Amino acid sequence: CVTRWFDFDDPGKGGDFELLTDLHGNYPGEICPNPIGIQAQAVSGQPAYQTGNDIKL
Repeated sequence: CVTRWFDFDDPGKGGDFELLTDLHGNYPGEICPNPIGIQAQAVSGQPAYQTGNDIKL
């Protein structure tokens, strides 16, 4: 399944965390039950992999 973009947390105070469990709880029925991929970007629109940030999946 394909979903819209989700932004549950904002950068600051130690990072920006989008935990799948939080997303499922806050957007019931809108998140794929077993996602196989993600897309991420910085607030500026820059792809996450170009930011130099530590990204954990």
